[in-house]
Amino acid sequence: MTLTELAVRFALSRPGVSNIAISLTDTKQVDEAVHAAEKGPLPEELFQRVCREHVWVKNFFYFSKATVDGNKP
Repeated sequence: MTLTELAVRFALSRPGVSNIAISLTDTKQVDEAVHAAEKGPLPEELFQRVCREHVWVKNFFYFSKATVDGNKP
């Protein structure tokens, strides 16, 4: 699964999402995003795994994985 497919399908995995704003630079990327959307949301197990294992850092200049996890670097 490509990062584009993961991102699109992740966004589609929640019923409250009504649109997805993505930046595409060529027709190949558009085709890939459309194809990913046609597959629909991620399976719930994969969605939960991404939520568990990915660190959602809003300000990557300030936070590091160590500070988000509460561990000292």
